[in-house]
Amino acid sequence: MSLTSHLKDKNSLVRQFILDRFPNTRALTKEASAAIKKSTTSRPNGSARIPTTIGGAIDYRIRYFFPQESSRSLLAWKGANQASTQIENGFDAIPEVSADARMNPEIGKSGTILHPAGGVVTEFFEELDSFLESEKPAGRQLDHKPETVLARYCYVLSLFEEVSRAGAWPTSILFKQKYKSSEELLEAISDDWVDDIVNLSAMFFHQFEYQLNKPVTLNPTFDGSIDVSGADGDLILDHCLIDFKATINPKLSPDWIRQLVGYSLLDYSDIHQLDSVGIYLVRQGLLLRWSIDEFIGTLTEGKANLATLREDFQEMTNSL
Repeated sequence: MSLTSHLKDKNSLVRQFILDRFPNTRALTKEASAAIKKSTTSRPNGSARIPTTIGGAIDYRIRYFFPQESSRSLLAWKGANQASTQIENGFDAIPEVSADARMNPEIGKSGTILHPAGGVVTEFFEELDSFLESEKPAGRQLDHKPETVLARYCYVLSLFEEVSRAGAWPTSILFKQKYKSSEELLEAISDDWVDDIVNLSAMFFHQFEYQLNKPVTLNPTFDGSIDVSGADGDLILDHCLIDFKATINPKLSPDWIRQLVGYSLLDYSDIHQLDSVGIYLVRQGLLLRWSIDEFIGTLTEGKANLATLREDFQEMTNSL
């Protein structure tokens, strides 16, 4: 199971280690609450229900503020190819779907699966790469029109990633009809969701504009990621590990803190040389950030240093 799954499993030794060694989450949540109370939450127009796909879409949009490799390296590419393979095989079976995925309002639970034609998937990624080459979004905010186009691409990428993580389900926008072109697929995305992504993108840019040229690692993995069957963060920017949370009900959850702890511990050899960690509240445009020494010291009440904790954690995970 992944780090996230370990942290949810009451019988997991990983979860128990973090609970035992890092008990003082309340000190951080109390400190953060004052800053959160002063923040304002950005909500989309048109609907009280916000699909979880939006969270994945803004993650993709944020990544495009930084240089990155070909779209073929994205988890969304894997999901798109899974879906293409399924249609070629006739969708003889519906894949297993995780409990988390079932909570996604864009994903259904049963029914006949349809899929955009395989050529549309290929066209989508070719046109995305062409768009990125033309607009060069790294390090800057785009003009409004291309920003809306990129928002649509990011929403579809998030849908493809859901396929990779959870399988294809008929109520996803991807499977509601057969699309004749990539353009038709992009236009299927609600304007309200597009505007929402554009607004959240602007908030991120204003918060991080002067850091966009700093050293960055997108979706970082760690020495110990394989020991917990998978763990990848959102972003390491200038040696600060940042996790994104797109919630309309802002609060610093102890579970979010433990996730950051898990990533920090899995960096056994300090390959990322983290000097700080943070949680960026996407809808509030608020970065909650702590130096790594403050973070570990507060949570452990000063009873252990990070190097020792990493050694103990590695010894435990090697026995799983």
